[in-house]
Amino acid sequence: MPTLEKFCEHDLVMWHYRQGQKNVPAPAVVIRQEADGVVIRVKVEGSVKQVVVAPEQLSHR
Repeated sequence: MPTLEKFCEHDLVMWHYRQGQKNVPAPAVVIRQEADGVVIRVKVEGSVKQVVVAPEQLSHR
């Protein structure tokens, strides 16, 4: 069974998301980890957003 990576508040991460046909990396900060995902703060298309993402989409930086 694979172990899930634990993310802590204020961790600096790289979020990998799809934009059209491309996989785009975006630097982000972890707000908190919940049972269904990780809440991050990220700047996307010129505005800062709070987004819930799957842990598999994140890597520590």
